[in-house]
Amino acid sequence: MSKNYGFARCSLGEEKGQDINRQVRELKTAGAEEIITERVHGDAKVKPQLDFLLEHIHCVWL
Repeated sequence: MSKNYGFARCSLGEEKGQDINRQVRELKTAGAEEIITERVHGDAKVKPQLDFLLEHIHCVWL
């Protein structure tokens, strides 16, 4: 049985009105069973949590 994953990312500061909790709620509503979150700028070259999720998914599919 497959599992639905979600990824929510917001920039470091919330002064721009970004709310990671809203993203998590929407992912749950869409059926995500496991959600990985990360607070990092969108243009950051390294996103450790996203890399973790992609590696995890890759291992599951092998």
